[in-house]
Amino acid sequence: MNYETIFIVQPDANQERQDEILKEVKGILSEKKTAVLSEQNWGKKTLAYEIKKNKEGFYYYVKFSSLVAEVPNNLSLFYRRTDAILRFMTLKLDD
Repeated sequence: MNYETIFIVQPDANQERQDEILKEVKGILSEKKTAVLSEQNWGKKTLAYEIKKNKEGFYYYVKFSSLVAEVPNNLSLFYRRTDAILRFMTLKLDD
């Protein structure tokens, strides 16, 4: 099954913190033998509406393939526990 996940990191997070979050996301994926098909840093963008008093955020996109159904849930749990992540979305793609 192919999935894609997008998450937004707070604009005041330094590059080191952003890299750390991306490394942890990829760690969750590799833990379950999941293949990362592509990853993109979309950079700092203006949000459509304020989220937690932030008007901007750093966008990240990761596309991955996994046979383990619990991987999206593990990602969601990580995103919810990480204060620097403003929003996230993980979708299952059609084959």
